[in-house]
Amino acid sequence: MFRGTRVVTKLEIHTVDRESAKLYLDYLDKEMNIMGILSAFCVAAAAFALKEVLEAQNSTLLAQVWKSGAWQILIGSVLVLGAAVGFYVERSTLAWCYGQISLTLVAPEITGQELYLWLREADSWGTWIAYRVAFFFLWPGLAGYCLAATSAKSMSLTNDFALTLYTGMVVISLLSSWRVACIVKAHSYDDDLKIFRRFFFLDRLSFLKKLIRGKLG
Repeated sequence: MFRGTRVVTKLEIHTVDRESAKLYLDYLDKEMNIMGILSAFCVAAAAFALKEVLEAQNSTLLAQVWKSGAWQILIGSVLVLGAAVGFYVERSTLAWCYGQISLTLVAPEITGQELYLWLREADSWGTWIAYRVAFFFLWPGLAGYCLAATSAKSMSLTNDFALTLYTGMVVISLLSSWRVACIVKAHSYDDDLKIFRRFFFLDRLSFLKKLIRGKLG
């Protein structure tokens, strides 16, 4: 009779060179600087655009741009500021990863996690979600400024049509950012770029094809 069974599992331990880890810290530091620059650019762009059109004289082109595309400028400014928040959040996330990696190099018993896992976390898709989402805010935000300027100079592009076109663009961009965030979050540690096939639901299409072939076969 067996009093009990003992299950032996293999503990997977990854060895990471400390000097190589420091090189990755340098990379994170550069990325944090870039995020700071992008965030500052977004705030400056929104502030500059609003300042110029609001302070423009009635007879100037900028006053005409504001009159014909005020909603595009306001929505665009909100989106650009949203992008600034996204880049700032990404900078904060990278700074946290930077701190955890540095702390693991100095006192690994404090973090309670091996260095390899922190490096993997810093390089995962999930860590960079805010960065990707920020661009889904930035591009339509800048497009709002361009559309406002175009509608002011184009006689064929009416204000109502320009606003409808821009609203549709913004909705599509925000839905796309939500879809990308969900995919990335669900496959945070998947190195295969094919995960983005799920954006167009191609994975379900492949499943349906296999299901149909199975039934027909």
